[in-house]
Amino acid sequence: MVVYRENILYSEEVVEVSYRSGCFEFNHVVNSVRCVRVFDRGCLGVASSSRLGFDKLYSIALKSTSNCRDRVEWFDRDYYSGSVSVGVDRGWDVLYDVVRSVVDYFSSMGVGCEVVGVYKKLRREHSVVSHSVEAVEDRVLYEVYMYSYTVFYGRPLSTGLLIGSNNPSRLARVFDEIGELYNILIGQARARQLNPVYTGRWHVVFTRDSAPTLYHELVHLLQSTSLKKLPIGYRIKEGLNIIENPFYPGPLQRVFDDELYPGWKRVLIEDGVVVDYLCTRTTIRDKEKPGNARGLFTRPIPLHYQLVVSRGDWGFDEMLFESRRSIVVGGVVEAHVYGGYIRIIPEVAWVAEKDKLQPVRVNEILIPLNKLNEVFIGFGKRLYSRYGFEKGFEVYEVAPETLVEARVMV
Repeated sequence: MVVYRENILYSEEVVEVSYRSGCFEFNHVVNSVRCVRVFDRGCLGVASSSRLGFDKLYSIALKSTSNCRDRVEWFDRDYYSGSVSVGVDRGWDVLYDVVRSVVDYFSSMGVGCEVVGVYKKLRREHSVVSHSVEAVEDRVLYEVYMYSYTVFYGRPLSTGLLIGSNNPSRLARVFDEIGELYNILIGQARARQLNPVYTGRWHVVFTRDSAPTLYHELVHLLQSTSLKKLPIGYRIKEGLNIIENPFYPGPLQRVFDDELYPGWKRVLIEDGVVVDYLCTRTTIRDKEKPGNARGLFTRPIPLHYQLVVSRGDWGFDEMLFESRRSIVVGGVVEAHVYGGYIRIIPEVAWVAEKDKLQPVRVNEILIPLNKLNEVFIGFGKRLYSRYGFEKGFEVYEVAPETLVEARVMV
């Protein structure tokens, strides 16, 4: 007997208003996809199509469970039922004004740019046939990607930023950030190569985009499926609190996840101690609960939607004073967990010494996983947010400026 069967109808309307290569473009697409998920005899089967009906997809998904090699348990209760609307829909027209304003700003500074504004109107209709449960979510998202570039003495310089919101009025943040993008270009132009003799341990201040990025990578160690996950009870740093909060006023608010489990605030790290993991219906163990499933057309993975790190009581100047000499990181080119380290490649960094900030080029900053209980020093009063993508899913993080001890590679 099939334990669980769910029919999903996913519909989207996407409008792109962009400026590329000196001209404006407009693109519009509407599509829908049907999906059936089945759990039978310890196996999860998934089938989706834009053409096939639910009955045909059900037979395909059920057949796929007979070839399953990874048998798991399914948490078969607590399904959300009802309808919800997330976001403020003002249409796509607002994007043109935002894109035009950003282009005008960079043009006035003599800097080239590419700007893409995206309006997403999404609808998910879930029907858990085996449990007579139905849920509908309508969601609106606005995204603005800004990419700026120039050439300085024959050397190309570039930087970019993605901002996401479920309310077009909050896109005003774009105008707070475009000046910072210009400052990053200036920093890249003026940056000198840090002397290789300075390779080694530094105090590093993560600020702006790099602060949420640091915690994004840290939380990969708190996924229930992670091979390197931190053990429950592991103590990092007193005062550190990390919550996966679906009710935080960010762009990815939700009342249920992709497995229809009701949204709830999951405390992952409490006062510096690991207390929980991100989980799905197939990855929970012992007393854990689901609630962080991402993925409609594949087996869902445990991943955060909105990650909130509590602020501390340190000021930025206090961090610099305490360190005497430190590296300050703003934007990030790349970050990942690899080889026993959280590895962060800065877009540009600054050496803070004697009340001066000098831009420098740093190849990599390494934070050892086996010393996470030693490297964190202090958490700032000011919070920064970051909107981005992980494995194709939108994620949103809020985190304070953070002072750590790390290894700097030049």
